[in-house]
Amino acid sequence: MFYVKLLIKLSIILTTIGLVACNTENDELSVTTPTSTPLVTIPVIIPTPTLALEKELERVQTKNVIAHIPQGTLSLASPKNPEHFDVHEDSSDSLLSMGPGISYSRLLRFNEFKITCDICIEWIQVSDIEYHITLRQDVFWHDKIPTSGRKLIAKDVVESLNRIKNNDWSSSSILNSLDMVEEIEESKVRILLKYPDADLLMRLAHGNIKIIPYELQNLKEGLRFGPTIGTGPWVYNENSVDRFEFTANPNYFEEGFPKAQEFFISPVSNENTRIALVLSEKVNVSIVDYWSMKRLLGIKDLEINASMIDDKTGNHFSHCSLNILPCIDINPNYSKGVLFALNASVYPIDDVHFRRYIFSHLDLNSYDSLSIGLPIASSGWELSTKSETTYTNLPELTQSLNYDQTNSANLERLDDTIDFYVGDYGDQYINLGDKYLRILTEAGFQVRYQVLNPKEYYQKVWIEKNYDISLGPKIPIDIPNTFLYGMLHSNGEYSISNHQIDYLDQLIELQNTSNIEREKHIIDIQKYVLEQALLFEPITDHVGILISNKTQNYNSGVINIRNSESWHWSELVVSN
Repeated sequence: MFYVKLLIKLSIILTTIGLVACNTENDELSVTTPTSTPLVTIPVIIPTPTLALEKELERVQTKNVIAHIPQGTLSLASPKNPEHFDVHEDSSDSLLSMGPGISYSRLLRFNEFKITCDICIEWIQVSDIEYHITLRQDVFWHDKIPTSGRKLIAKDVVESLNRIKNNDWSSSSILNSLDMVEEIEESKVRILLKYPDADLLMRLAHGNIKIIPYELQNLKEGLRFGPTIGTGPWVYNENSVDRFEFTANPNYFEEGFPKAQEFFISPVSNENTRIALVLSEKVNVSIVDYWSMKRLLGIKDLEINASMIDDKTGNHFSHCSLNILPCIDINPNYSKGVLFALNASVYPIDDVHFRRYIFSHLDLNSYDSLSIGLPIASSGWELSTKSETTYTNLPELTQSLNYDQTNSANLERLDDTIDFYVGDYGDQYINLGDKYLRILTEAGFQVRYQVLNPKEYYQKVWIEKNYDISLGPKIPIDIPNTFLYGMLHSNGEYSISNHQIDYLDQLIELQNTSNIEREKHIIDIQKYVLEQALLFEPITDHVGILISNKTQNYNSGVINIRNSESWHWSELVVSN
């Protein structure tokens, strides 16, 4: 249980918040609790080497043949400026994926739901807590002082990972499972974990885990003001003014990338201006948030359905899958969302049947897939809950429609006043809170409704845990285990319900296993949380990516904004 206890202590990146509740019931599960020496853990996402090891070694030791000459200027209107340039200290996408942070590489990177090597050739899992990672031989730092274009070595990787994990930054929590990182050869790194972690590779691929030169690790003034020296596809112009200017890295190790010769990123805070810049072809790509996207497309439903966006909507943008430009690509951002939670530790919410009865009035069958807020790392993790004949395809929730109101105890619960707190994080939260208040009041529940400012909401819901029902933003979390152990486990630091459901705890501990087994356990966890009516996420954040006419051959899904990924900018082809 040693590694379980450590996992429970995972730090969580804490900003504006809305979270989870659980219950006191205890179902039996006929499984063996994980021991301190479990079977070898195979990570859920297995990185695919860029080439077979032998072929890759042969290729990188020979002179590169230029397969593509970068052409044209790619331009992006980003939502805001980063606060500073230190990619380990700052966790904002304005730096990591839409700013100078795109100059850096990582050990691994994301390709949709898969993970592939970035500056590595391969990784080997030696045991459940030991990994060896072999680096490419053809990776060189940008030709700036003090690196002057030297070769990347294992020391760069070791000192970068240690710099992150040994500081008290938000990025440090991403590497919480790391115990030791060391160089075993000039191009090979050994990683030891404190405990088995099925999400290790996802952690190493996160956009915050950039590799920086060892010469810059201990600068007295830090890296907040640069320099920006990476090994990535884009070389940053340190003299940029009012926008971030990059040129294609002539020594980049991925043949044929980047496609563009120049890349300009202009921070533009006004969303309407960013939209206009794309429509007027002043920029190639822009970003809009969930709520602006709904307004832009005239969509009223909470869930954004890509099929509703076509070339006949009367809007300026088609869906990118239609290959009609300009278009809008819709990406789910699983790290953010609106969470509706019940505090299962207090009366009258402590009764599972009463919680289910509350859920039964919320039109949950309008969602194709109910979410509990878990970051989805594989398409196989998505839980289908929609039913054509019943309330949902979850029998326990369907049965909750028949709440026995002849039972005196049930009537007492219905007569008791429920405190419903909504965080004032914008009109969208208040509007949804008002909707749920109306639904519950019309159903006969006695509700005391209160809209709290963010500070009050955090204090009452997170610190005091003094609420019955809450509606507010979810903690931004990219890593599944951080969510499961920090938010759902009964001993999680931010498990605001104080539940003691052993069955749920055991499921959470069991999912930290092999790839195939994990998928099954993840589905079981989501079903159980919904069946217990603990919480659900009525709105999962989405990001709209606006693509202009000058972006050639754009395919839907190329741009992946999850986990602060930035590789996609290298794939875009533009005509100027």
